[in-house]
Amino acid sequence: MISKRRKQKITKKKVSIRVGNIWPNYIVISFISIIFGFGVAFKIFNGGATTNFILKIGELESKNKGFEDNLVKKDLELKLQNMSYEKNTKELELIKKQNNELKEEILFYEKIVGKRKK
Repeated sequence: MISKRRKQKITKKKVSIRVGNIWPNYIVISFISIIFGFGVAFKIFNGGATTNFILKIGELESKNKGFEDNLVKKDLELKLQNMSYEKNTKELELIKKQNNELKEEILFYEKIVGKRKK
C-alpha cells in the first residue's frame, strides 16, 4: 500500500523580519571589547613600568649626548693647551739657548777686557 505522506514544513508559515539595525550594537560591543583588551594587556604586561622605563632610556640618552658634547669640548681645549705648552717649551728652549750664547759672549769679553766693577 502506498500511503501519502504529508509535507512537513521546517519554518513557520509566517516569516518574521526584524526591522531594527543591529550593526551599531556590534560596533559598540567591539569598541568596548577593544578598550577592555587594551586595559587588561596594560595591566598584565605592567605597561606603566614599561612606559617609565622607555622614558628613562630617553632621558639617559639625552644626558649621554650632553656628556659626549662636553667631552668633545674638553678634548679640544686639552689639545689647544697641549699645543700652546709645546710652543712655550720650544720658545723657552730657544731663549735658554740665546741666553747661554749671550753669557758665553759676556765671559769672552770679560776675559779680554777684565771684570767690571759693580
